[in-house]
Formats: sequence, structure tokens, C-alpha cells
Amino acid sequence: MLSDLLYGHGYAVACAENGRRALDYLRVVMPSLILLDLEMPVMDGREFRRWQTSDARLGSVPAVAMTGSSDINIDADAVLQKPINPSALLNTIEQLCPPG
Repeated sequence: MLSDLLYGHGYAVACAENGRRALDYLRVVMPSLILLDLEMPVMDGREFRRWQTSDARLGSVPAVAMTGSSDINIDADAVLQKPINPSALLNTIEQLCPPG
């Protein structure tokens, strides 16, 4: 659903079903922003973020953590509560990755 929303607003989107696949993808492609679900299988969002920030190349990529949990203790550029408000998501993306 979020990828459709972002496609509809002109963003290029790539999806990974878990943190390990996302890291594999990021070794090939450098994104402008990472939307990070904290409750992913195989490698959760917190572990993914530790790997991401320890990588010199990927560490500077902004990350928006998304969670339904009240425990939002994570080092991220922004945290959004689920269910995700589309306007809040788009505003956050524009703040972290201004167009142009």
C-alpha cells in the first residue's frame, strides 16, 4: 500500500521482505531514503539499522522507522506510528529528501 502511494507521488520505490534482503539490495543500489519497518522477519528493523549505520557507505542514508509498538527507542531520522498516516509520511519524506 505504501509503495503504491509513493509511486503515485512520483517516487521510485524498491521493497524488501526483510532486513537481510534489504541489506543485500543496498550493497548494489544507493537510495535517498530508507523506510524501515521495525517488525520485519529474519532481521528486524533495529538490527538492520545497526548494520546500516556501521557501514560507511550506507550510514549517511536517512531512515524513517515505522512501528506499531509503543517502544520506539531507535536511532532514526524520524519515527512514524502505524497505521501510517499518508500525509505524515509524505511530509516526512519531503523534509528528509527535498525534491530537486
